[in-house]
Amino acid sequence: MTTIESAKAYLEKAGLSYKEAVVTASSEVQQAAQSLVGQVDAFFIPNDSMVQSALPQVAEVAKDAKIPVYGSSAVMVASGAFATISIDDKTIGAMTAEMADTYLKGTPIAEIPAVVVSEVVVVINKTTADAIGVAISREVLDNAKIMES
Repeated sequence: MTTIESAKAYLEKAGLSYKEAVVTASSEVQQAAQSLVGQVDAFFIPNDSMVQSALPQVAEVAKDAKIPVYGSSAVMVASGAFATISIDDKTIGAMTAEMADTYLKGTPIAEIPAVVVSEVVVVINKTTADAIGVAISREVLDNAKIMES
């Protein structure tokens, strides 16, 4: 199941509605974000390199409208999204390096087990939070990685 399919299933199960904006080029992303202003309470951006490359424009549209943008990675938060709960890129990199090392030392790829990363990190962009007027509890701040952009 893709990230967006999982998100839709979660929202439907929770009884929440959603609107989609589909783009075919990064030049369409800002206009798509603008078309959703006034119709949604938040944006969710799945891992998508085309949209991620235009995330600063989405973040600006959202900041102007006081709408939080939830991204799928810390990279998106660094680009102006409000927050994410995602797997840690450094953890993934370390695990990948270990798997590559095992393979390069002669273990056949079929014998290297797939790994599911269960550890997640909360990442919040404090600058964005301030811009859209979100107050973050001390408990969340104490347990999150805080960025400013």
